[in-house]
Amino acid sequence: MADVVTSIINLMKDLKLGLKLFSNQFEQYRDEAIRIVDEGYANYIELFVYPDSLETINDWKSLRKNYDIEFSIHSPHSSQNVNLVLAENFDYNKKIYSQMDIFMDELEADYMVVHSGRPLKNELMPKEPEKEVVRQLEKIKPKRMVIENTPYFSPKFPDIIGVGGTVEQIKYIKENLGCPFCFDIGHSFCSAVALNKDYYEYMDEFEKLEPYCYHFSDGEISNKIDKHFHIEKGDYDWQRILQSINPDKKITLETITKNYSKSLFDEFVNDTKILRNYAKNI
Repeated sequence: MADVVTSIINLMKDLKLGLKLFSNQFEQYRDEAIRIVDEGYANYIELFVYPDSLETINDWKSLRKNYDIEFSIHSPHSSQNVNLVLAENFDYNKKIYSQMDIFMDELEADYMVVHSGRPLKNELMPKEPEKEVVRQLEKIKPKRMVIENTPYFSPKFPDIIGVGGTVEQIKYIKENLGCPFCFDIGHSFCSAVALNKDYYEYMDEFEKLEPYCYHFSDGEISNKIDKHFHIEKGDYDWQRILQSINPDKKITLETITKNYSKSLFDEFVNDTKILRNYAKNI
């Protein structure tokens, strides 16, 4: 059995794949997360941390210490009322990011993924929203933050324009904060649909911003809403995608939902096998 596990790990060293989990479901996730990391299917855990969930930190810390599991952190966003585009949200944003910094320190996390946000109504959008995002983040100073491109629209807010959905906005935030960039491939396709741009050409424009890390999930390439399907359950061209990115960077698979089931972890394992098989043929 040990030889089999060793051969799996050696085969999978080419891509650094991460398992995305949620801070409020430690007990449900624990055993499967250990198995998936221990057997080499995932190289790290990206933990989405909910506001006011510091009581969970010792559980996740024990996982890191006892099983030598690396972490990155995904901060909450507009779905949890953390919204960097709204000036009136500043005090709350600052409070929640101070909690994220504690998670970063306690889990010795590599980086923290940050979303810019979106107004509650389109008419509340500031004239230059990316400047408000930069203004807040300059004051908050999240530890080791990377800015993620968001979809132009989202499942929860299908008619409200977000900030960080365009190449220009991400470039502005990245350059003015001096922070790295987390490239979500599916989000770029959704934005391309909304902006009437070629999907893969727009992906290539984002790639020119030299991503620090990636988010992967499958979806419907002509849909402005991202679906977070498992790999090959949508119609993305994964050969084209993997030929366009930097394969040495960390790639978090955002294909596990908030609704726990063991089958989701089995499908995650299948996702990793599919992607690593594509990578072998590049």
